[in-house]
Amino acid sequence: MEGEKKMENGRLIYRTPDIKDIASQFVDLARTHNWNDGKIEFLKDEEEILFKIVRAAGFCVRGVELGRLTIQDKFDVEGENGERKRVNILCPFKVKDLEGDDYIFATGWLDCILRLAVYGGMKRVEKESREKLIKAVSMEIEKSVPLESIMFTKDGDLLVEYPSQSYTSGNFPYFVEHVKDKNVLGPCVGLHDSCGGWIDFKKSSSICNEIVCRKCRKKAVFSNEIKTFGELRRQLELTLAFRQCVRDNNI
Repeated sequence: MEGEKKMENGRLIYRTPDIKDIASQFVDLARTHNWNDGKIEFLKDEEEILFKIVRAAGFCVRGVELGRLTIQDKFDVEGENGERKRVNILCPFKVKDLEGDDYIFATGWLDCILRLAVYGGMKRVEKESREKLIKAVSMEIEKSVPLESIMFTKDGDLLVEYPSQSYTSGNFPYFVEHVKDKNVLGPCVGLHDSCGGWIDFKKSSSICNEIVCRKCRKKAVFSNEIKTFGELRRQLELTLAFRQCVRDNNI
């Protein structure tokens, strides 16, 4: 998740954003404008709120700017009728990635989160209260943040989350739910960033389990008491740090 870096007492401190605070600012902004009015004049501070919520959701972006994006209609496979679908239906802003290119998925996510804040849930009967909208927006921000990669060898090999799929359809097609540290390790835990192979979770012995890449066979062994992604990350960090200490001190 994107945050701010500040120097405190000579040390670089990384502060993660306050999701509820960002969600509150965003909901208030969403309720300020008539978004169907094509003549809205936006303040710089308002653009910054849009930028902040996209970063808080885990997207690596350069900024937002006014503009619409379209993509090929998936049902027009051959491109025969030239049908294009608008990515940002309500939000007049598109998102730029770190290279300055249009970021389709982040733009779609921003549009979905704005429509959620403006119109409420998919089965809304009554106008949602501000508090409920803030909670709903906060939940979607948290769901959107990808799993932090896990180093599993001394050479820096990383276990990364496999591509997430949208968990909704229709109204919010760009909402996704990523793996979290609290999730339990399953038979397949992700991808090896270096070779692209799938990484399996297996029993190694009566007291140990292992993760092993199907493609290059690189692996890591750890206690069978490790059950979640967060526990796995912490255990491997300690193991690799200990081994590095042994090497450095010729123990």
